[in-house]
Amino acid sequence: MDNFDWVFDDDNPIETSETIEPRLTRATLKRRHVQALKRETAKTILTELPKHGESLHIVSNGSFDYFTFVPLIAELLPHAYSAQFYGSTWTMSRNNVVEMFELFDTGKLGSLNILTGLYFKRRESSVYATLLNGLETRKQRYRALENHAKIMLFNHQDDYIVLEGSANFTANPRIEQTTIINDKSLWEFHQTWIEEILNG
Repeated sequence: MDNFDWVFDDDNPIETSETIEPRLTRATLKRRHVQALKRETAKTILTELPKHGESLHIVSNGSFDYFTFVPLIAELLPHAYSAQFYGSTWTMSRNNVVEMFELFDTGKLGSLNILTGLYFKRRESSVYATLLNGLETRKQRYRALENHAKIMLFNHQDDYIVLEGSANFTANPRIEQTTIINDKSLWEFHQTWIEEILNG
């Protein structure tokens, strides 16, 4: 072949949406498979939500992530739709951002109120852009600041679930600790300071 004849050779096709899409689909399927495996592991530990006033203390060994609790708790809440969600973390991974939006888009989370650290905004700029764009599109709330708190809050009807832990909303391939509490006063305590930040 001379010069650019290879461009028109059917044996060496140029990348098109048809040739790229299967790779994206495989990546999506792989991500979902990995998340499903982590969720199955977490399900063996968190089989039901704590009762009102009860707390669970968990030390994980890296076989699932802190964020794995989000879809799991959304499933365990009675009438597992439209739960109010607050999340505070230092940094986030793209996989968890995508999964959070999937939960919102399917109605399992009814609102998203997110805090991250400035480190995330500076260091993970493409993931930050994905998060910001997705939240703005969905008319949800976000603030980046000097933040290192790892908190998750869920509220649906009379369940007020609080998660306090050591891990970020990323892959957690190490020992991490998490406390899961069903307590309205503690939920309101965390919700108050997060709302103060979100409202400037």
